[in-house]
Amino acid sequence: MNAIKGAALLACLSLAVPAAAQFEITYPDEPPEEGQTLLEWARPPILDHTIPEPERSDVSTCGARHDFDLDRVAVTCWPVLRATQLWTLASFAQGEPSGDTRANQRQAIGYADQTLDFIGEPRWPLQEHLRSKALETKLSALVKLEDWNAALETARALIANIDGDLMLHDDFRKGFAHRRYGDILLQLGRSEEARADLEIARQLLDGSDADKAGWPISTYSENVIADATRKGDLTYAEQAVDRYLAKIRTFGKGWQFGIDDHRDLKLYLLAARGDAQSALTLLDERFADEESNNRCKDGQFKFPMVLAPLRDTPGIVERLRAGGCRVVDIAGLETAAKWGIRDRSGEILLPYPEAGWSDF
Repeated sequence: MNAIKGAALLACLSLAVPAAAQFEITYPDEPPEEGQTLLEWARPPILDHTIPEPERSDVSTCGARHDFDLDRVAVTCWPVLRATQLWTLASFAQGEPSGDTRANQRQAIGYADQTLDFIGEPRWPLQEHLRSKALETKLSALVKLEDWNAALETARALIANIDGDLMLHDDFRKGFAHRRYGDILLQLGRSEEARADLEIARQLLDGSDADKAGWPISTYSENVIADATRKGDLTYAEQAVDRYLAKIRTFGKGWQFGIDDHRDLKLYLLAARGDAQSALTLLDERFADEESNNRCKDGQFKFPMVLAPLRDTPGIVERLRAGGCRVVDIAGLETAAKWGIRDRSGEILLPYPEAGWSDF
């Protein structure tokens, strides 16, 4: 098995872990044989477990309300067991590294739809959980197929399913569902709708699981703000970044998800209008943050490239050096001034303001 297939295999295994873990599955020591699918190679025991038909009407064990209980409940609760089996098949198909990728994704969608049909309207919390898992798997397959309209519909269904509130502590999953929905809206160029949905998702930061929801909401916020910046709507971008920073600064250390990336977006906006004093103040905050693991590394927006418009301003480079930035880090300011801030594929993350917004 070559390195590429090995990496794909590991990715696929990660998809299947929740269902496979139920019976402490032991994966074979030998890699899959040529032409053997991951499902054929690993075959989770959950797929071969059954409940005798006369016992399937006994739902006395079906009422657990936490996903950690899935292992225990699936053994005795038929509505949960069968849904788990169907979702497991969908998960393996969606992550299958061999064969025709598009055919694998279509097969995953088929199994996911079977899962959804079997569950129908969830009666038990773990049915709702498995319905979410099936929708997540279907969504991943549709995104891989670049079927954006169907993906958008599935993302809406995923949010609505989680809003059923049968499960405990589901705000974390809800945050990711909103983020994926927003990513598809942005892919379709529907920025205003993404901004409106972000406002809904931001309410999770006021809920009982706000600390856990911070991870997906931070990424969602960054994506929407960067999109607004690329479109030249700097007023919205600055308002949104200020709101996020004001909120996340109230969270305890260790739960301030996305604070560095949002600081970098703010630094970019300050640099774009030439506000060196405010940029220096924010740099002091950034470098003084003992929880920061990103003092002078790339990050999502390639810090310190975000300060490119201020590269010749007295005090900026000196502050970067004092904060631990190396010569190669500081040289990135010139690169950003010439090309904008780009990801590894060459796509623009943030344009260089002085180059003119219309060029991007």
